[in-house]
Amino acid sequence: MDRKRRSFIKGCFTTSAIFGTGIDLAFAAENQKNTPHSPSNTEIEKSIKAAFGGGFVLLSHSKSDGLVTAQIESFGNQFTVISQNSYDWKTIKSSIKK
Repeated sequence: MDRKRRSFIKGCFTTSAIFGTGIDLAFAAENQKNTPHSPSNTEIEKSIKAAFGGGFVLLSHSKSDGLVTAQIESFGNQFTVISQNSYDWKTIKSSIKK
């Protein structure tokens, strides 16, 4: 009886070591997928058009300290907008053409 119990316990430890390593690797791979990336020019342009409308043109953009700053134009009016997540944009400067 002792021998079967020891074999069972050794088998449990071996299985947990194998599956534990696999689970750790799965979590590591998942964490790599969730790392923030720098949005591309087209991603920023699509996000701005979704937020402000299709008439806006992306003139330039830059990223620093986790914030994306973009200069956009619509019908000669220029705006500087800022976003932390490239979805929620706030206008910080505008020059309205009269």
